[in-house]
Amino acid sequence: MNTIQGLSVGAIGGFFGAVLLAMIGFGWGGWMTTGDANLYAKQFAKSEVIASMVPICVAQARLDPNSKDVIDYIDNANGYIQMKMLMQTGWATMPGAQQPNSLVAKACVTELVGGL
Repeated sequence: MNTIQGLSVGAIGGFFGAVLLAMIGFGWGGWMTTGDANLYAKQFAKSEVIASMVPICVAQARLDPNSKDVIDYIDNANGYIQMKMLMQTGWATMPGAQQPNSLVAKACVTELVGGL
């Protein structure tokens, strides 16, 4: 009977230890589930693809003879309007694409308004 009680106390301690370890690991240890890891990877890949397209947008802006005036006009607008205005210039339309990319436009505005 003592052996059975000792095993049950050990099993309960092991269970609570495992729960505590999981709480610490997921809460502060940086552990994540497969779903969270996949979501993080998709978000990271998307941001890297957008970042790789911004130099194309900037280059297209530099080729435009009216870019200084357009950038000044965009700089005086605010927020969402800036992105819409840049999309209308065609600078955020990547070669081979039919329509401008709003995420590229948003990042490109940040790059262009900061300097060109």
